Amino acid sequence: MPEAGQSHHSSSSRAATTSLLARTTGVYRLLILDGHGSHHSPDFELYCKNNIITLCMPPHSSHKLQPADVGCFSPLKAAYGKQIEEMMRASITHITKEDFFPAFLAAHQATMTYDNIRGGFRGAGLVPFYPEEVISQLDIRLKTPTPPNSRPGSAYAWVSKTPNNPIEASSQTTLIKTWIAQHQNSSPTSLLAAVD
Repeated sequence: MPEAGQSHHSSSSRAATTSLLARTTGVYRLLILDGHGSHHSPDFELYCKNNIITLCMPPHSSHKLQPADVGCFSPLKAAYGKQIEEMMRASITHITKEDFFPAFLAAHQATMTYDNIRGGFRGAGLVPFYPEEVISQLDIRLKTPTPPNSRPGSAYAWVSKTPNNPIEASSQTTLIKTWIAQHQNSSPTSLLAAVD
């Protein structure tokens, strides 16, 4: 059974790549992703070996890195929701295609304005370009990490997840090997060989 979002990513990625190839030059494509884990299925990662470079945005950064979401699509979602609420007040409980398009058009015309679009990019510090604006709003907190052996219950706090890059994969492998080697009630030799 495919993972959630897997078939969607496969078909939409192929369609987007085909469309881009007709309009661009060069070998590589840059695909910018949000931090959502559903983008990291094995099939998707394999497909990206076709000269697609993925760049994952940090969590909770879309308001800075996706100005159209803030300036356009969030207001569009809210305006469309109001259109649907009005229909529900009029006892329309099932939205057909004929109901959807006028409601969406009204919401789109109210929100997809020059001022909203420009405001999203201005709020992100992109138009006009003020990188200091973006950097000044980052919440950067430096701290010294706690050594792994001093964390109480750290062996049980770690949750397995698909690594996002080779460095994370190597770190996870090292951590697992360390835990296996420290396990006192079993022979780690066969387990270490399985991890390698």
